[in-house]
Amino acid sequence: MFLSRINVKHNKPCIAVIRDEGSNGDKEMCAAFKYVGFDVSNISMNELIKTPQLLRNFRGIAYVGGFSHGDTFGASHGWYISIKNNINLSDEFEKFMFRKDTFSLGVCNGCQLMVKMGIYGSKLKLVENDSKRFESRYSIVQIRNQNNIFFKNMKNMVFGIWVAHGEGKFINVDDTIHEYQKVLKYVQPTGSDYINIDNVTYPYNPNGSQDNLAGLLSLNGRHLALMPHPERCFMEWQLPYKGSYDNIKNSPWLMMFNNLYEWCVE
Repeated sequence: MFLSRINVKHNKPCIAVIRDEGSNGDKEMCAAFKYVGFDVSNISMNELIKTPQLLRNFRGIAYVGGFSHGDTFGASHGWYISIKNNINLSDEFEKFMFRKDTFSLGVCNGCQLMVKMGIYGSKLKLVENDSKRFESRYSIVQIRNQNNIFFKNMKNMVFGIWVAHGEGKFINVDDTIHEYQKVLKYVQPTGSDYINIDNVTYPYNPNGSQDNLAGLLSLNGRHLALMPHPERCFMEWQLPYKGSYDNIKNSPWLMMFNNLYEWCVE
């Protein structure tokens, strides 16, 4: 059984769950990675600024959600500046990204941070939701690509996931973002089924993202930024609605975290 199998793992790759002032969700993110077998360190930006070399100890990084620095200067901008303006830390992040044995995951505020860091090019941006308000809902998404370390054997899965953000609209999703990278998209119901269509309407696309984009990959498939929160629904009891997956014992989002573990230990 899947649950018992993942609970007996002894090889524990190390991951840093990184938070800044005003971040939240770090406990949930730690719980998800610990559940599938990682050795998890919950690290503040203050610790990293003091000792940038800490990043060398980790196979993975997870940037959590929340409202870093109150988003006073824009979503995740204070967090981004605290990295950019600390040369030693910025260099360590760059070295981490260029290693071939690492991965990173940015959720919500962490997604906004990864976009600002230029991982997906200089044009891509995240701006205020079309609704002009904070959107907290259980949205339906589809996984479009499984040729990566996150969504192995999960292609075309349509399932719910929590969203909670005020600036989650991807813009400038042009030819610089390859279709391969658009790994997660919002979908909406058509009769008794869900389908990916060009114009997913509100509230099914909760923010108005171009191309219905909910999450995207780096070109090497090892760095994922997504607005929804898989760490808030990795347990079956966290799912308010399961649709045609009513018989499941585990949330499908648990498989995403387990895929990362399997990649690290293979």
